[in-house]
This record gives sequence, C-alpha cells and structure tokens, in this order.
Amino acid sequence: MKAKEIKTRQQLDEAMFNVAQTTADIQRAEADFQKKLDEITKRRETILEPIQSAKDSIEQSIKVYVESNRAGLFVGDSKTLKTPYGTISFKWTNDKMVFSSEEEVVNKIKHSLKYIFNKSYRAAVTTRYILVKEVLKQIPDKELEVLGVHKSSEEKMYIKPDLNVVKA
Repeated sequence: MKAKEIKTRQQLDEAMFNVAQTTADIQRAEADFQKKLDEITKRRETILEPIQSAKDSIEQSIKVYVESNRAGLFVGDSKTLKTPYGTISFKWTNDKMVFSSEEEVVNKIKHSLKYIFNKSYRAAVTTRYILVKEVLKQIPDKELEVLGVHKSSEEKMYIKPDLNVVKA
C-alpha cells in the first residue's frame, strides 16, 4: 500500500490517530493469539503429560532389563541391539571437565601467568578471567592434572523406537 502524502497538520494528526488505532488493533490481535496459544499449550500439556509419564516408565523398565542382561543381549563388542520395534544402543558421552572449583583452576592459571608479565606493568592492566571449558578439553591430560582438572565420560543408553512399525 502506497503511503498517502501528508500536506497539512490536520492530515498529520489523522495519520497519527490511524497509526495509534492500527497499533492498538495489532496489539489486541496479538493478545488474542497469545491467549489462544496459551490455551492450546495447556491442553497439549494436559493430554501429553500422562503419555510422557507412561513412556518414561516403560523406558526405565527397558533400561533396567537391558543393564541387568547386557552380556546376553549384546554380541561381542557390539553396543547396539536391534529389535523389531527399534534400536537400543550405548554411547559414550563427550568428555566432561571435572574440577573441584572453577575459581581454583582460574587461580592456578593466573599464578602461572603472573611470571609472563613484568611486575611493574601488571598494575596498569586489569584482566578478567573466564574459564572456557571447551578450551580445557584440548589441553593434554597431564597438564590438566596440574590444574586439578580431569576428564570424565559416561556411557549412556539410548532407546530409538522405529515409528514406521507402529504407523501401519
């Protein structure tokens, strides 16, 4: 829509009124949409909560059974079990950085760095230290030990149902 040319103060006032009115209309419509969305979200949660709870309970039963019968279910070094209705697999999580306190690691790094800078200039520089865990993952294990950090991984079980089987 092409903008109308405003030539007088009265036209300016009318245009401002129209902008205010259409803005209010938009806000009312958005509020109405939000209310409907909130109702749909609440209804969704009400319907899905018992279904999700039942699914969680079944998955917990599967995990208990698989953990206690792992040797008989998985052949050799296999970490994947295919069933007619999906796959159960074990995977190692990414290394998690474990340390007693972030502050302690930062202080050890700061202590190492203080010898790099000349003491007479150190007062002129303010440094903010932030521990970047992704960078820590790249440091060799022996150097991490000096900082009081070690990597920890855990094996997690994943259950992936085959939804094509139940769609029929």
